[in-house]
Amino acid sequence: MNFDNIELSLKRLSCSTGIIACALVAIDSGIIYSTTSTVKEFQMIAEGARDYWSLQYRNGKVYEILGDLNNIKICHKKGIICLQTCGTNTLLVALTKYNKVDWNNWANQTSQLTNMLDQYYGSLEQQV
Repeated sequence: MNFDNIELSLKRLSCSTGIIACALVAIDSGIIYSTTSTVKEFQMIAEGARDYWSLQYRNGKVYEILGDLNNIKICHKKGIICLQTCGTNTLLVALTKYNKVDWNNWANQTSQLTNMLDQYYGSLEQQV
């Protein structure tokens, strides 16, 4: 498994209805591994969005009764930011249009990318 295949899968995901751009971001540092946008503002959004995820885990005990976190959707006037884990220590950040994404099918759409990242990280661990 090479990272080019992961980037291709990310690009395919970003072509889904209602998706404006996607990025893979390191949970621990906010560094962008890959993005489908060359717009500087999206890159800043993707890096900063991981802070929402960190806040959730800092206050995790408060939300424990609700069960495991699947994703976080942050609604702004001009779009929605969706955050979810995607592979080991990686967040998928998607910037989307309102009422255009089929959220009921979102997990199915992202599962291939998640599996690819898990395989990629697994192969890196075997090399070490």
